[in-house]
Amino acid sequence: MSTVIDLSQEIVTGMQVFALHSPTHVLPWANRSAYGFQSEAIFCNSHAGTHVDAPIHFLKDGPPIDELPLDRFFGPAVVHDLSHLAARSHISAADLRRCAEQGAAPQAGDFVLLRTGIDVQLGRPEYLTEYSGLSEEGATYLADLGVKGVGTDAAGIDAPDAVTCPAHHVLLPRGIVVFENLACLDELHRAAGGRRFSFHALPLRIKGASGSPVRAMAILE
Repeated sequence: MSTVIDLSQEIVTGMQVFALHSPTHVLPWANRSAYGFQSEAIFCNSHAGTHVDAPIHFLKDGPPIDELPLDRFFGPAVVHDLSHLAARSHISAADLRRCAEQGAAPQAGDFVLLRTGIDVQLGRPEYLTEYSGLSEEGATYLADLGVKGVGTDAAGIDAPDAVTCPAHHVLLPRGIVVFENLACLDELHRAAGGRRFSFHALPLRIKGASGSPVRAMAILE
């Protein structure tokens, strides 16, 4: 029997986003009493909430989200618990190796999900300023393993003081997609217990977009 864990934040009006991203609004549009059906108008940034970054997010000539094949968004995965690291840490290759020794080690074609523990601060200013992110060395280590994608429960894959965004610049040019603002990685880490699982996070087919909200989930057999 399979266990499914939802790894997605809710999309709601006023949800927390970076200052340079447009605010999110979910507005009632058609109402049932007037039209016989209900619909909503949704206005949000392509990188709001739980989302995936396409290479064009940082690379001028990188492919946009609609040009990436669907098989880039699902497959086997492992979760690494890095919640013991200090706030604003730069996750190193040594940190990732220790996680691999304590649980399922990532293989080529896997997704690696990084639990930093910052999600307990969601809705507070600290969520956008105090999270840990991949160092350039850590990102290179994962890229050299041949992983398919890297995800985090933080607002960004790079640490907040990494102004040049080295992890993005290592991963995206190698076709490794990046998932940010994942939810419930603590629950996933407990449930997986060091086992591998299946990760699914399909984007919307938005023409030319640098990213898209996703409905992310983990399936444990």
